[in-house]
Amino acid sequence: MGKLEVAFVEGRINLDGVQTQLIHREDFGMLMSKTHRLGKKKLIPFADLHDETFIFQPRRYNPQFYDSFLALLRDGGIEPKLFHKKPNRQCLLLVSSGAGILLTTRTLSKFATKDLRIYLSTTSSSAAGNFICLARWV
Repeated sequence: MGKLEVAFVEGRINLDGVQTQLIHREDFGMLMSKTHRLGKKKLIPFADLHDETFIFQPRRYNPQFYDSFLALLRDGGIEPKLFHKKPNRQCLLLVSSGAGILLTTRTLSKFATKDLRIYLSTTSSSAAGNFICLARWV
C-alpha cells in the first residue's frame, strides 16, 4: 500500500511531484503606532511604504514566512529597510516605540495594544498568506 507523508506549511511552495492543497488563506496587514506618520490614514497605498523600516524576525527562525513577506514587499516595488529584532525584544513594543512597521497576519494582529493600528491589505490576492497541505505517497 505505501506510506503517505503529509506536511503543513505556510508561504509560497513550488515542489515538483508533490500534490498541494490550499487549506487556509490569511490576509496580511501592517501594524504601526498610531503616532506613526501614516498612522492616521484610513488606507495606505503600497507606494507610501517605500521609505519605511520593517521589523522582521531573523530569517533563520522562519525562512518561509520571512521570504513570503519580503516577496510581498518586493512585488509591490519596495526594497525594504529591515530592522531584525533581537531574541529578547517584543515586536509589539518595537512597533510602539517607533522602531518600524510590522507586517503580520489578521490573526496575529488581534494582540495589538490600544496605541497600535492595524491596516489589512485589501488590494491584492498576493497580499495573503497561504497555508498549504503537502502530501505524497512513498
